[in-house]
Amino acid sequence: MSINAFCNGVQQSIAHEIFDSNLFTDPNKNYEILEKILTENKQKHLPTRFVKFNKYKHKMSPWITSEIIRSIKLKDNLYKKLKIANQNSQSYESLLINLHTCQTILNKDIRMAKSLYYTEQLDKFRNDIRKTWSTLNGIIHKKSGKRDFPNYFTVNHTKISDKQSIANYFNSYFANIGPKLSDSIIYDGNKNVSSYLKDRVLHSFSFENVTEEDVLKTVKDLAPKTSAGHDEISTKLLKLITPHISGLLTLIMNQSLNTGIFPNKLKIAKVIPLFKKSDPHLFDNYRPISLLPSISKIYEKIVSKQLYDYFLHKKLLYNSQYGFRKYHSTEMAALELTDRVLHDLDNDKIPISVFLDLSKAFDTLDHSILLHKLEHYGIRGTSLEWFHSYLSNRSQFVDYDGTLSTSSPISTGVPQGSILGPLLFIIYINDIHEASAKFFAIIYADDTNLLNSLCSFDMSADRKLYNKKVLSNNINFELGLIQEWLAINKLSLNVQKTTFMMFHHKQRNIDNFIPILKIKDHTIERVESFNFLGLTVDQHMSWQPHIQKISNKISRTLGVMNRLKRFLPTHILKLIYNSLILPHLQYSILNWGFKHERLMKLQKRAVRIVTCSKYNSHTDPIFKKLNLLKIKDIFIHSLLKFYFKFEQKTLPHFFTSMLSIVTHSHDTRHRGGFYQCKPNTTNGTKCLRFFLPSLLNEAPPCIKDKVFTHSYKGFSNYVKNHLITQYPSECFVQNCYVCNQT
Repeated sequence: MSINAFCNGVQQSIAHEIFDSNLFTDPNKNYEILEKILTENKQKHLPTRFVKFNKYKHKMSPWITSEIIRSIKLKDNLYKKLKIANQNSQSYESLLINLHTCQTILNKDIRMAKSLYYTEQLDKFRNDIRKTWSTLNGIIHKKSGKRDFPNYFTVNHTKISDKQSIANYFNSYFANIGPKLSDSIIYDGNKNVSSYLKDRVLHSFSFENVTEEDVLKTVKDLAPKTSAGHDEISTKLLKLITPHISGLLTLIMNQSLNTGIFPNKLKIAKVIPLFKKSDPHLFDNYRPISLLPSISKIYEKIVSKQLYDYFLHKKLLYNSQYGFRKYHSTEMAALELTDRVLHDLDNDKIPISVFLDLSKAFDTLDHSILLHKLEHYGIRGTSLEWFHSYLSNRSQFVDYDGTLSTSSPISTGVPQGSILGPLLFIIYINDIHEASAKFFAIIYADDTNLLNSLCSFDMSADRKLYNKKVLSNNINFELGLIQEWLAINKLSLNVQKTTFMMFHHKQRNIDNFIPILKIKDHTIERVESFNFLGLTVDQHMSWQPHIQKISNKISRTLGVMNRLKRFLPTHILKLIYNSLILPHLQYSILNWGFKHERLMKLQKRAVRIVTCSKYNSHTDPIFKKLNLLKIKDIFIHSLLKFYFKFEQKTLPHFFTSMLSIVTHSHDTRHRGGFYQCKPNTTNGTKCLRFFLPSLLNEAPPCIKDKVFTHSYKGFSNYVKNHLITQYPSECFVQNCYVCNQT
């Protein structure tokens, strides 16, 4: 096979080369030899070939098999013979019958091949909603939304059709987005980056050398993608060749960590333009997809782990930064926002939230500022030199429909598509909470929410009689401090897309004291609902907009499932349910799960479609048969899993003190249970810190005891099985007009 020849060729080439084994030697020399070996052997054994399509040799569709191709060839030959045969002859009738029989068998084989292929694909992509939808669209013959590049692009009212010119324009546009935004940010105040960096870390971080086992494990964890950077070595190919080059990769990696030099060839990015929306003839309507060399992912994954472990051990990251951190997620960030808002509402306060929109935040990040912050946190000496080398002298080129642009330097931002980039960004933005003493920041990467209650900005005697002018001035002053931090750190705020929301009870009229908020003399729009990390939050915390959004998505899926239920078996329909419906029901259900009536109807319709049952069939037996939880039990299941994480101390910092045990000297029925706070309003009952203790106090001991004896997965399965066993296996209603029981 060509793959084996490639691997053997690389192994033999390495054996004939002499590599410098000194750990303090510049890694560029060894890496350039390695890349040359990989490139030459790939061109020799795995060359790119362009062949003319032949329907008797090549597959028109992925589900076509070699047997189907032979059947197509046989059918075409019979058709050709039939066309030249005499219609009055006996052979013509025989050919016609044979052609009809061949076509019937071919159609049957095609249906079976399609069914087998799509079944395997849906099973393969059960955890990937995007690819699941792509597979389903293939089944129902829906065209892909992907567009070909247009014949021309418009620049300054001039049409450009030359591919080379278009590629160069794309590269210039993408490479200059960050620097242009950064240069437009001007700050002339007295503060600097150090003004917000408190308590300089005295400890110093240093890299640890890696072992060959570390490299092999890191490569094993990489996704086997076929896309490749400028070296044309994909991660899929890298995983095959790594056993033959792991020792050399380990050597080069350790040379890099010991010298503070990141190989130059790993700093080159290949950029693919991807159309977003609107007019396809404008460069502004495309975004860059950067492809870095696959070997760079090994470096970044190892360095990222060491750096993250250091920040975690020293507790240097901001507690309410939920992006790219273990045990943190978008759901947890949204849950903290919800808990804080409901707690304020329950105490007769009016929370105000400002949703900041940063423009190209990852692209405008200033390298010198990042290095300064890394040094503040203890990244010094050779380690700091490594990050300086990693960020500097980077370049990119654009691959436009097979045409390559010239190369351009990248002077700002963290590398797009990198593994290390997101961690460096959250370190960069780690001190934003120091900008304002009034606003509390809840952050997921660059999605920043500023939150507090109105009374924090206007400490008047009566909270219901806020001074609108004073309130506006005080809030705008704090927003000015946030804007000052952004300007100092070279981050651009998109004021037009920045919004704010005032949370309040439906019965309360707040029109008389709605503040007028401004940033840089631009008025911020007030909204009644906002999509925060996939959760639609509304000003009354009613969750109706979010339920509506979920319902629309599920209804769309049900329409597709209804079309497919006669062609796909039950286990595949269940797989579609688990892939395209269940994630919407599960996501952030701890926030809105108590309000599930409308979604319950859609869920019942879904399981009836999965089993091809009547439209009014009783669903409890169906849920039990399919081993699926009803939405109210999905909510309970999620609450108990949250409790498991609480007891195992794997929750983010905000939630670590949410539950407390009732302890007192005298014996009562609540002793040893969980303390349940008493809400003042109906909204207060929707708060996690209220209904979770209530659930735990009523939960059977057999469930709570499993928290300390089972793994997370084992506990989750136990709770799910416990809930499902309570569903009836059949309808017990006498003379039921639906089930026709007597």
